[in-house]
Amino acid sequence: MRRGYARRVPRARALAAVALAAVAAAGCGGSAGEPSAKAAYVARADAVCERIGERTDALPEPRFPEPGAQPGDPGAETFERDQADLMRRGEAILRDGLRDLRAIPAPPGDERRLAALYDELERAIGALAAASSETPGRPDDDPTARFRRDAAAYGLKTCAADGPA
Repeated sequence: MRRGYARRVPRARALAAVALAAVAAAGCGGSAGEPSAKAAYVARADAVCERIGERTDALPEPRFPEPGAQPGDPGAETFERDQADLMRRGEAILRDGLRDLRAIPAPPGDERRLAALYDELERAIGALAAASSETPGRPDDDPTARFRRDAAAYGLKTCAADGPA
């Protein structure tokens, strides 16, 4: 069996974690004492993130090969094609959503912090795109870890939750 073949499944979970993080990044947090500019930002971003979530949820799961399938078997090739398509389509959805999130004016005083947060999300998306290549990744690699830490420091809750299971 080609090295890393069985390790590709966690990449789909990592993509889902980034999608969840993107959804949560702008739609989390919120307390009664926040300024109205931040509340308006969260409301607009939440609508963008809702669309990201809907689009990523609608992506079809890869068709898994029969147990014991080897690289080159028809089922294994179908899985590899499906997974590559999932990653490509998921990356496009996340990049579109990230572009839309960046287009929302940040609350006064939060511009740099949100820009840095979204820069980190962009790096995580890039890491997932690289992981969909032939270079195998370890299942415990989580390209969203720094993003989630920074999101938690900003006061966001859901996006700071653990990544892939």
